[in-house]
Amino acid sequence: MNVVTYTRSAGPNSTEHEWQREACQKLAAELGYDITRNYHDEDREHPALKELTTDVVGGTVTVLLVARFDRISRSHSENIRISTALLDAGVDVYAANIGTYPLNSPSSFPMQIMAAMRTTDSVQGRYDCARGRRPRGRI
Repeated sequence: MNVVTYTRSAGPNSTEHEWQREACQKLAAELGYDITRNYHDEDREHPALKELTTDVVGGTVTVLLVARFDRISRSHSENIRISTALLDAGVDVYAANIGTYPLNSPSSFPMQIMAAMRTTDSVQGRYDCARGRRPRGRI
């Protein structure tokens, strides 16, 4: 079994990377998985995500762990493209903020993804409000 993690930050930020990595490690322990590889991006080009997608299509990834589903991409169209590749390749996807059930079981994939995005939006909204910012609107 090839269990991998993906973490992402918009720029070099060790704190952001560390909490995501720790969340993925905790989730892996809860699921009884050993992480075999970590993919991490620190810029807007996402070279590690491109490499991860290539590995998914190539069949070398079995399970993907992320801290939150939006760490894969903030773009809904990109999320759909990557989610489709993950589903087609049979990769189980888990997000630490959702729990220990896969986001992409064929019967519940659309609902799980929407739940993951909704949870992320809710957390981001609380984060923005706590800092006196207007919450970002999302569809």
